[in-house]
Parts: sequence; structure tokens; C-alpha cells
Amino acid sequence: MSNFLKTIVCIVIFSFEANVFAKPVIIGFNPSPPFSFLNSYGKADGLLIKATEKVMKKLEIDHSYTFLPTSFMVDYIEKGEIGLMACGVNETSWAVLGKQVILTMDLGFYHKKTLPMVGTVKSLKGKTVSVTSGDKYHGVLDELKNKGNGINLQKAIVPSKMFTDLKYGKTEYAMIYKRQVAPILERHKMKNYIFSSYKKIKCRWLVSNTVKDAKELVKKLDAITVEIK
Repeated sequence: MSNFLKTIVCIVIFSFEANVFAKPVIIGFNPSPPFSFLNSYGKADGLLIKATEKVMKKLEIDHSYTFLPTSFMVDYIEKGEIGLMACGVNETSWAVLGKQVILTMDLGFYHKKTLPMVGTVKSLKGKTVSVTSGDKYHGVLDELKNKGNGINLQKAIVPSKMFTDLKYGKTEYAMIYKRQVAPILERHKMKNYIFSSYKKIKCRWLVSNTVKDAKELVKKLDAITVEIK
């Protein structure tokens, strides 16, 4: 290849990279400690926020955060109102899912020690189970809603409401991520409860197709992402 052609190729590559990262990216997160939340200073914080900040800084991508319930966030990224999520779990036709795992979350059910451990969905037959609106995203909610399983579902707006219902006997099981449990238990002063692990949920980058060169952006994000342990 001649020096002239090499120069042209370098210019094209440079221009492409500049275009990918020039436009500010709106990043969506749901209030879900310890993964993502607003701290006492009103700033975005949490495990996923810190991981995102490292990657955005390294790639020099201008960005901002929008906090929404998960059920809203999925709709927003589909419409392009937000450009990126750091906890995508499913392939979609309207966004690009990364390959590199950012964080593995242990999804399960919290309940009194006197109740049976949850091995399968059938273990919950005839039981009352609390879930949040965002739980539809990882697919487990579809399993619980199957009429053949005979589960009485109760929807709560936020996880803390599920624990209030547990505490006062309004529900028997609360579907939640294990890392979310400790701060809620401390706040509600609850004892004699146990966590039944059900499914591992792997968070990956999810970039809306409305973001310029979304596939290339995901490749860049994957290349420098280290899984949170």
C-alpha cells in the first residue's frame, strides 16, 4: 500500500472514531442499590455506575445519566430516548447487546426460613410472590405468570415495598437480587429470613440502534470492560 493510501485510511479511521464518540450518550439506570442509585449528594453512584464511568472516561465519551424504573427504561431505549444501558440481559431487534459480562447478579426469592426453599418455579405453586414491574425484563416473570404454575403474583413499585409486605404477612416470597437484600433488611429490621437462589442474570452493554454506529460502540465497550466481582 502506498503512503498516500495509508494516509487516507488513517484519516477515515480517525474520522469514524471521532464520529462514534462525539455525540453525548444518555445512559439509563434504575434506582437499585447497590448496583445503581443516587447518593446523598444527588450524584449517580453504585457498582454499575462506577464501571460505566471507567469505560466512558477511557473512551472519552461525553455522557449523562437518566434514572428510570426498569420497565420504563426498556421502552425509552427502544425509542432512542436513552442510548445505553449497562445491564442488558436479552437480545433485541432494537438494540445491540454486548458479549462481555459486566456483572453477574444472583436472582432469587427471599422468604421466611420456615417456608420451603425455591428450587424450581413449581416450588412456588399456591404461594403468594411479590415482584416489581421491572422483573419482566429478565424473563423469569413470564415463568411465574404461567397459569399452570398456580402462583399468586403481587406487583410492587419498589423492592422495599415487597419487604414491607413480607414483614406483615401480605406475601410469602419476594423476587429480588441477592446483593439488594442486605440494605433493605437492615432498614426493615427483619430476622429469620433466607434467600433462595434461582437464576444467574448476566449484565452486558445494551446500545440502542438509534445511536450512531451502535455495533462498533459495543465492540469498543466490550474490549475494555472488566467484569465486576
